[in-house]
Amino acid sequence: MKHASGNRNGQTVFDELDRPADDDGKLHAEPDFAYLNRSGRAEMTDARALVEEWFARYPPDHQSQLRSRLRGDDIAFDSAFFELYLHELLLALGHIATVEPPAGTKGKAPDFLAESRGAASFYLEACVVSAKSKDEVAAERRANQVYDQLDKLVSPDFFIGVEVREHPKSPPPGQAIRRFLAQQIEDASWEQVNAAIDRRGLEAAPRWHFSDQSWTVDFFPIPKNADERGKPETRPVGLWFYDARTLSDVDDIRAAVVRKAGKYGDLRAPFVVAVNLLSGFSDENIVLKSLLGRTRYTIPRPDKGITGGWDRAPDGVWTSPRGPRYTRLSGVLVVHHARPWSVRTSKLWYCPNPWAATPFPEPSPRLPRLAIQDQTYVRVEGDSPDVLFGLAP
Repeated sequence: MKHASGNRNGQTVFDELDRPADDDGKLHAEPDFAYLNRSGRAEMTDARALVEEWFARYPPDHQSQLRSRLRGDDIAFDSAFFELYLHELLLALGHIATVEPPAGTKGKAPDFLAESRGAASFYLEACVVSAKSKDEVAAERRANQVYDQLDKLVSPDFFIGVEVREHPKSPPPGQAIRRFLAQQIEDASWEQVNAAIDRRGLEAAPRWHFSDQSWTVDFFPIPKNADERGKPETRPVGLWFYDARTLSDVDDIRAAVVRKAGKYGDLRAPFVVAVNLLSGFSDENIVLKSLLGRTRYTIPRPDKGITGGWDRAPDGVWTSPRGPRYTRLSGVLVVHHARPWSVRTSKLWYCPNPWAATPFPEPSPRLPRLAIQDQTYVRVEGDSPDVLFGLAP
């Protein structure tokens, strides 16, 4: 039931370029698409081929918009690729995938309608959880511009450590930073810095404080090993720090699913939200906390009739102090770290909603899933991504 593999519009996602088999790696501030488009490394070549193959099977009427998003910034790229991933997954599972069908009582269009013979049709909506807001992504990109400026430095004796103290909304003063560091590097003694770090650790390295009207950055020298000294091809940036951030994947996943759960009103069919977790910290337990509620322990109080023990707080996507909620959401398809270069190592599993108004136990028996059994979930193994997507060994 797959679409024909030809590309009626003749479009391709990537440019025709002369790509060397190796390169200097991705620049710090370089968007993912830009590097994927220009790199000749084997893993990037394979990733491009995968994207082009999947793109050729995407409905032609929707290719131009998807291509534009794939070629955009990292947020647009991640979102567009995940939709491409889900479209291919639906085809691989034997479904016919209709893109953005008008549906629901709110007059909006979910990402996909999946149909197949002998099985219930369902709607599928995509979202990406990256643990960073748009403002944080933009701030990190500006900080990465500092690192790219530093890679233009000539620093024969030192790597440069970087700690950005503030993330302003203006581009970094690259030339001023390079002039400042060039003078610091010229004045620094490799022997003295190396001896100090040998005695007291990296904290003994001198701090070079740069500040202007918008940027506040601390730099520090890290002595190169003897065999690395004087090599111009070695990038100067050796260590960098971002501002500390409180990670809460439970809250991020729950918020992302809730935003989608009530978006379309009553679809009069099973409705599944697919979440691509890109933060790198989430696991099955984190997902269950997001959907069912955090685990908690209540102290037994026999005198008050409280038996105590472990249970879940009513603070998940599907749970509240007043009972089940978002019952129009039939289930959540969880995908962990699906990127063009990591499809093989990505993980996925399906979690049905125990209180769904329109129950939908599974989109396909081939998918790994958490099945409901005796008021809890049990893991049921399915096919790996290699098998699901028909990837060659």
